[in-house]
Amino acid sequence: MNIKNQIKDILKKNIFELEDVEINDELELISKGYLESFDIINIISILEMKFNINIPIEEIEIMDFNTVNNIYCLIERIKSLE
Repeated sequence: MNIKNQIKDILKKNIFELEDVEINDELELISKGYLESFDIINIISILEMKFNINIPIEEIEIMDFNTVNNIYCLIERIKSLE
C-alpha cells in the first residue's frame, strides 16, 4: 500500500467524521471541519509510529494537515531531514 493510501486508511480509522466520506488527495480536512486540533495531535502520533519518524513541533504548520497531499508532503519532508 502506498503512503497516500496508508494516510487515507489512518484518517478513516481514527476520525469518526471521515468514516463514510470518500477521501481523495485534495479533500480539505481542516477547512471542511473534518479535523480539529485534538485530531491533529492524534494523527501526528499515529504517523510517527506508522512511518517511524519524529515530527518536530517546529516543523508543523496547521495546513500540513489540510489534505492527504499535504500530509504526504510533510512525511516526505520529515524523512528527508532524518
